[in-house]
Amino acid sequence: MVRGGKLQRLKAIDPRLSCAEVLKRVEIIDMEANPVSDTMEGAPWAVMKPGHFAACKPLFGPSTWVNGRKGITTDLNGVYFVDAIDANAAEGTVKVRTRPHEGKTELGSAREFWVEAESLYPLAKGAGDLHACYFLPESTLYAFVPNKGINKAELDFAADHYSTHTNPKTYKFFKAYQSFLESRSTFKTRMKCAPFFAIYNVGEYTFAPYKVIWAEMTGDFSSAVVGTGSVPGYGQRVYVADHKLYFADFTEPEPAYFLCGLLHAEIVKEMIEAHNVSTNMGDIFKHVSLPRFDAGNAAHLQLAASVEQAHSQHDSAVRAKTVAHVRLAAAKLIDAEIALRGGVLARSERQV
Repeated sequence: MVRGGKLQRLKAIDPRLSCAEVLKRVEIIDMEANPVSDTMEGAPWAVMKPGHFAACKPLFGPSTWVNGRKGITTDLNGVYFVDAIDANAAEGTVKVRTRPHEGKTELGSAREFWVEAESLYPLAKGAGDLHACYFLPESTLYAFVPNKGINKAELDFAADHYSTHTNPKTYKFFKAYQSFLESRSTFKTRMKCAPFFAIYNVGEYTFAPYKVIWAEMTGDFSSAVVGTGSVPGYGQRVYVADHKLYFADFTEPEPAYFLCGLLHAEIVKEMIEAHNVSTNMGDIFKHVSLPRFDAGNAAHLQLAASVEQAHSQHDSAVRAKTVAHVRLAAAKLIDAEIALRGGVLARSERQV
C-alpha cells in the first residue's frame, strides 16, 4: 500500500474487500518452492526466487563439519539471569540483583545476594544483541550455569560443587528460590534425579571459547561471533548463549569468523531464510552445507580477518563498508564451492 509516496507493508488485509481492491494493496512476487532434500521424508521446502534453488542445490544438505546448538534453557530467567551491582575481587564474590520481570512466573520483588563470582558467565541474550558481523549486548547481564552437562557425572559434580560447604553463597541463593526451581517444566520432565538448581541444554559446547551465534526468532537473518566478557570479581569468561539463540562452537577464532562471513553471503542468507520460519530458525546446518574452513587457503584467512575487523568497528557506517566487502568475498567463495560441487550460480542470480 502506498502512503505519502512510500510503499508500506500491511500486516493484514480486510476480508471484506473485493478481489480488485485487494490486488491494489498487494505486491505479487514470483517464487519457487522445492523440498531441500530428494531423499529425506518430511524435508522442509525452500521458497526462493526463480532459478535460485536449482543453482545452489549443491549446498543443500547436512553440514559435515559444523553443528547448530541451542543456548541454555533455565525455564526461570528471572532467577538465573542477573545484574551485577557490586564486587569484591579479593573474596571472589559479586553482588547480584534478580530480574523478576523476566518470564511469566511471579517471583515477587527483585532481591540482592552476594554469590561466588565463579558461578556466573556473561550472557548473550537475544536478537537485539546481534548485528551483521557485530555483537553488542543491549544489557550487561550474567547467567548462573551451575552444571557443565546433563549426564549423571556432571550432575553429581554440580551437586557437590554447590552446597553449604562449597560455594555456599551461591547455594544459599538457589535455596531461596528452591520451590520455584523444582517447579520448572523441563526440570520435572527431563532432569529427574538432578540437583534442584540444574539447567538444561548445556554441555562442553556451551563453554567453547568462540561461538557463531544467530537468533531463533528474527525477521532478518544475521550472525556474529562471541568470545569472552568480564565477570566482576572474577575476570574473563566465555559468553554463554540463552535458549533464544543458536550457535556453532569453535576452539579457534579463524573458523568462527570464516563461518560468520559465509553466513552473510546473500545467496546463503536466502537459502537459510527460504526453508526456515522466521520465528524458528533453529539449527540452520541441518540442511545447509557450507565449505569447510581451510587454514591453508589465503581467501579463507582473508575472509576471517575481514569479519574479525568488522567485529571491532563500533562505528556502524565504517562497519557497513567492511560488511559489504565481507558479503562480496563470501559470495565468491560460495560461487566457487557451488561450481566445485557441480552446480552453477549465474552472475545475475548472485546479484539479485
